[in-house]
Amino acid sequence: MTDFDAIYYHDVLPEFEAVQRTLDGFTEINYNSALDAYYHRSGINMEQSLGFLEQQMLDILTDNPPLASIPVYYDNGRENYLWYSDFYDDITKECLVKYSKFAPLAVQITPANYAIELDKVDLPYFKELVKLVGLIRLIAFMEGKVVKIDEPVEAGEEPFDPSTITPDALPSPTRSYEPKMSGEQLSLLMECIKTLGLFKDRITAAQLGELLEGKQPRLFRVTNQKILVFLFDSLAENGYIKKSWISVAGYNCDFASVQPRWMERKHGSRLHHITSQQLTNCRRLNKIQSIKGVNTIEETIERMADRTDSD
Repeated sequence: MTDFDAIYYHDVLPEFEAVQRTLDGFTEINYNSALDAYYHRSGINMEQSLGFLEQQMLDILTDNPPLASIPVYYDNGRENYLWYSDFYDDITKECLVKYSKFAPLAVQITPANYAIELDKVDLPYFKELVKLVGLIRLIAFMEGKVVKIDEPVEAGEEPFDPSTITPDALPSPTRSYEPKMSGEQLSLLMECIKTLGLFKDRITAAQLGELLEGKQPRLFRVTNQKILVFLFDSLAENGYIKKSWISVAGYNCDFASVQPRWMERKHGSRLHHITSQQLTNCRRLNKIQSIKGVNTIEETIERMADRTDSD
């Protein structure tokens, strides 16, 4: 019987290498097929496609917690990334037994037999692993087609320099969120945003006001898209901004995503506009998943309802 307490402290066991080799065979076909589909699409919007792919990857990681460390350890061409991740630590003993007893497939994986052979693999999380690794590789490829925007020297402290934005990075003219709030209410909103740590760069209430009026020619880097959506949905529900704010945000390209550190280390720092579709996906997720900072946002909305300008 396998010593489950010892396998993590020795070289990869042959049966686990068999899983890795089989996984590599499937992910290679998966990646090449997806790459071919994206490469031959005409009029492709890279920003929207990246957002869609990143949301797919997030969904897989959210629904399958043992896969969370895979992106951290994955490196193109590196062997045994599955072994060196935390995957085998995080799955149940029953799943581990199945992986340790896995027998290699009798045939080589090809595009013709891909689907049939994948169905034969009776391993928990295996299909999700194939899709996840394919997404990681496809995102890495597509990121090379996105214009790089340099970050400030001291990220999180210095305001983002709008002069680094390429001329065609933002559409013009921008649209307004049609804000209906007093100066004091705006200050309360800014205080809430700082408490939540919602934006990576330090911004002022005046800059936030310009953003809401459609007059801020800069990207606001968002640390948590779900919190952003919950906050702005709360503002819209209470009449502080227009209800169709998502279409405004998507059109203006007002917000950019902050990449996980593992992606920054591998691919460099790039800003990716948060699309309307991504924001809409977050709205759906907010209905079924917990959200950090809910109490802070709800208390802020209540305080805003009691405040008006003293002018």
